[in-house]
Amino acid sequence: MAATNFPKEGDNKAVSLRNSNFARFDLAFAESLREKYPAIWGKGGNIKGNAQYRILSRIAKQGGSPKTRAEEKAIRLREAWAARHYGDHRVPGVVAQIKWLVVGELGESKMKSLINEEKEKADGRATATKGRGAPAGNDPSQARGAEPADDDRMLVRTADVRAVRREDRPNPATGEARKVVVVEFVASTEIEDSHESIVKSNWDLTRFLGNPVLLWMHGRQNDFPAVGNVENLHKEGTAHVGLAVFDDTTQFDRDVALKYEKGVLKGFSIGFYPRSVRWETQAGRDVLVLDDIELMEISCVNVPSNPEALARQYAALRARAVKPVATREANTTPAPALPAPTTNPTSGGKAAPTGDRNMAQKNVTIEEREVQMRDKGATCAVTCPNCNEKFDMAIGLDVKKSADYADIAGKLATTERTATEHKTALDGATARVAEFERINKALTDQIVSTRVKAASDALKSRSGEKLFPAEFDAELAMARGYLSDLTPDPEAPKEDPARTIGEKRFAERLAVLDARPSLRMLGAPQTTTPPTTGATPPVEQAVRDASGEQRGAIPGPSTGGAGLADFINTSASN
Repeated sequence: MAATNFPKEGDNKAVSLRNSNFARFDLAFAESLREKYPAIWGKGGNIKGNAQYRILSRIAKQGGSPKTRAEEKAIRLREAWAARHYGDHRVPGVVAQIKWLVVGELGESKMKSLINEEKEKADGRATATKGRGAPAGNDPSQARGAEPADDDRMLVRTADVRAVRREDRPNPATGEARKVVVVEFVASTEIEDSHESIVKSNWDLTRFLGNPVLLWMHGRQNDFPAVGNVENLHKEGTAHVGLAVFDDTTQFDRDVALKYEKGVLKGFSIGFYPRSVRWETQAGRDVLVLDDIELMEISCVNVPSNPEALARQYAALRARAVKPVATREANTTPAPALPAPTTNPTSGGKAAPTGDRNMAQKNVTIEEREVQMRDKGATCAVTCPNCNEKFDMAIGLDVKKSADYADIAGKLATTERTATEHKTALDGATARVAEFERINKALTDQIVSTRVKAASDALKSRSGEKLFPAEFDAELAMARGYLSDLTPDPEAPKEDPARTIGEKRFAERLAVLDARPSLRMLGAPQTTTPPTTGATPPVEQAVRDASGEQRGAIPGPSTGGAGLADFINTSASN
């Protein structure tokens, strides 16, 4: 049986964290740092470190021995990585060591002390910045430190200012017009840039237009996430043109806008992600083409881009770009063997440090490994926490796992497509319901208005006969309230099956009014002789309603004004 070559070449120990040449770091401390201090956790290790931590932490929890080929590979990779980065002592390097569960040259105690100091700084900053407003002064970049490095997952491109002006825009809160700074910008034409690449103009704006905010410094300053909005972003030839409309809610918004108005700030940064990266042969040479562009954000920046960071990004893109046919055929030749360890003449014939040898071999081997494993795996970015250099590393997957992943991706795409279709159908149904409700309200208002008009006519016909003129407005308001109730009357007669509760109540009110005595009788003269001293009082005229029951008596002229007033009040109340 062949030797395991673990922990180093020629050894034959079982592949396990227990047999490693490097002590395992405290997993509980690492887990607490990851959960409670994500900002510190993100200072080192980046993509590969995070991936290794997920695997190595699982191995540590199961006793240190691998159960799969992927776990065995992770342990072997840890051994090689630890040999190169054992001496790291800065915060990024120590964080990376923790992610790889490696106790470095500092020792576990000093590593923890260094990280605890970072925790105290972070806690102090959180307390100091709580409730902080806009910075003093007119420079938006003050008290914010240097511009962070560009996000590895997002490329940036400069957008130039075409025009700056002030326009009247309504205040979203009050609707009042106010003057705001508007900057017209133009971005990205299909010409070869300094990185020997071409950014195609077929931009996908769907994600961006869902929330087209104008950010400050790519949103890295969380206390100022946005300074305005982007409007009218459209394509002109091979360029994209848009308007940056600045907000004026805070002093910081106004300060940034003023910088553009005075010409201090002269550009924007377009953050995008190329879904397709390929080589094309143009004019006899290969050119890197970034295609199927997804626009992610647009930002105001002090310096449009970091040249060194962009150079590293484009180097990584070139490593994983699909090559032209001729180039791909040339790469089908067997990969060259790695050079043998060289000796350092200045070190008495001792072998050169492993880290230096790996750095020298890195650029030679990465592309070949990517070509060999493209069909079975994927590539991921690896960052050296000591020198911050970025490069791509191929991660091999067996064919079955690759097929499983493809199947899962297909099912996910189908699910997302179905969800989109359902949402579209729901949006359509919601719009139809809203239109139906609008039409129904209009018809209801028309029906009520027509019935109130008929009620007004009915009341007018009774004015002066059964209804005092002063009562008309109150009776009409009462009728409108009745007739607004369109609930079907369960006791509707056969001759009027569509009668509503409101119509029934109004008919009952008209019956009450019609039962009143005629108001014309109030002016009829009395024929009785005025009473003399000791004579009997005048005879009152009896009034009966339609049913024959006595409702009251109309007082004669001799009863005085008080009696008439009592009669009017009694009639009005009925």
